[in-house]
Amino acid sequence: MRKRLVLIVLLHSVIYTICFAEETLSLNQNKSREWLKKAEETDTPSIKIEYYTKAIELDANYLLYYYRGSAFADIENLDEALKDYNKAIELNKEDAYIYICRGYIFSIKGQEEDAIKDYTKAIELDPKETSVYFNRGISFGKKGYYGKAIIDLTKFIQLEPGSYEAYYNRGNAYIYNSDYDSAILDYTKVIELENTFTYAHYNRGVAYDRKGDYKRAIEDYNKTIKLDPKHVMVHCYRGIIYLNEGRIFEALEDFDKEIEIDPLNAFAYYNRANTYSDKGEYEKAIKDWSKAINLDTGLIDVYSRRGVVYARKGEIDKAINDFTKVIASNPKDTAAYCNRGSAFDIKGFQDLAIEDYTKAIELDPGRSIVYYNRGIAYLNKKDYKKAVDDYTLTIDLDPKNALAYNGRGMANKALDHKESACDDFYQAGLLFLEQGEKLMALQCAYQIVKINALFPQLREFIDMIKIK
Repeated sequence: MRKRLVLIVLLHSVIYTICFAEETLSLNQNKSREWLKKAEETDTPSIKIEYYTKAIELDANYLLYYYRGSAFADIENLDEALKDYNKAIELNKEDAYIYICRGYIFSIKGQEEDAIKDYTKAIELDPKETSVYFNRGISFGKKGYYGKAIIDLTKFIQLEPGSYEAYYNRGNAYIYNSDYDSAILDYTKVIELENTFTYAHYNRGVAYDRKGDYKRAIEDYNKTIKLDPKHVMVHCYRGIIYLNEGRIFEALEDFDKEIEIDPLNAFAYYNRANTYSDKGEYEKAIKDWSKAINLDTGLIDVYSRRGVVYARKGEIDKAINDFTKVIASNPKDTAAYCNRGSAFDIKGFQDLAIEDYTKAIELDPGRSIVYYNRGIAYLNKKDYKKAVDDYTLTIDLDPKNALAYNGRGMANKALDHKESACDDFYQAGLLFLEQGEKLMALQCAYQIVKINALFPQLREFIDMIKIK
């Protein structure tokens, strides 16, 4: 009997404890709701978070973690927001909206794969939630999955046809996918829905630009500037169009404006330098290229362009230094080897020049100019046989190259191959005449006279020069 009595006492004790816990839970929930109400009534983020925390201490349910996570997200405390969304999902794995919110945080943090997983889970839980298609489409786009981005954004547009943001982002996906016509249609729709949205005009201009429709591109760039006079990139792109069309002064105005808006923009100095170079204002070009390099040492093309201008100015050592920097950055840059080879040849370093030309040929054996240049180096080195070989290779690749025939003529003359030399000068002269280079043709005739005044075609050739 005592044992049974003890058992009954214990049983009553357990029942009493359970009842007490339920009463405490109810009391805590009520107090938690009070803190929740206070949190909803305040606009101060730190106080809001404090109240949510007090509510969680009394009743740790998933919605409170969700609310506090959203409050952390509002003040851009992404790590704390993520912790709370993780806890909310741990407590309730069936609420699609929390996955959407966590996915958004992942996206802001650059964790697009995690964001995509959360958005996909949200769609599984609630395929009628429209916002998730938009968000996942954006994440797909950020990852470069443009086809998938287009599918999701199209789905969102079907559900929300008045969203100009969706058309805009789908337009971006199309443009990255090189579907410029579809991009233009989407940006046009954005402009219909929201005419003052600057980036729609700008991006449509970029799409026209890439299609080669420069007239329409400039029209959109002009509209962009009216909406936002301090838009940097629009001056850049419009300036490049002007530069390519030979509208030098208009290009300079755009690049000047670009630098005025953003004086630390390396590309602006780079583009203005290219414009000065086209004008033949080499000192100004060099100054701007140097400024561009100081701002962005990764602009390797600056060294290539500046090196060429240094070479034109006769500053060969500086040219060699620039071409060497290009090669150090990209050992497979054929043009850099070719350009440095030319600079070495001018300096009289024929062996170094030949070495660079040979490397360029290894990288790209189909470029006739490199064989031609190496032929010059061999000619200067008085290795006439190899010069003939290289000029012949040049002619094989470029049969209309008058200079190659002329060079081979000089090499054959040095080898005392008189007949071959005359034939080469004759062919060179004919090509020079075709190209309107009468003076060069006369020089070829003069070479033939010096070698063999009885060359069969000489009289006819001289008559052709007179007629021209």
